[in-house]
Amino acid sequence: MSEDNIPKMLEDRKKIVFDINNALQREELRVLLSNYGGRAFYWRLLGECGVYKRSFTGDNVTFFNEGKRHIGLWMMEELFTSCPEMFILMQSEALKREERDKLEIANQEENDFNG
Repeated sequence: MSEDNIPKMLEDRKKIVFDINNALQREELRVLLSNYGGRAFYWRLLGECGVYKRSFTGDNVTFFNEGKRHIGLWMMEELFTSCPEMFILMQSEALKREERDKLEIANQEENDFNG
């Protein structure tokens, strides 16, 4: 082995470590999203980040909103890289929760109205 090969070997090792870390991180996300509670939390967090909201406010709050949005976009990238099929499932589950909550509120209002 010549000294000329050492930089190439080091670069190859760095790439292997990088690939292993990426695979582990993708698996961690798959584990998180493999259960209902993990998916519900991830969906709430995406919503809190304001990925689909306008971040511009005309003042310094815009910078804060853009920071949150940046994290949300990173989360979306992680999701679509690791397990894109989970997005549709999370969206469907979120819609069902929303419908359930609306029914619960309507029932509570009816109970309050009827005494």
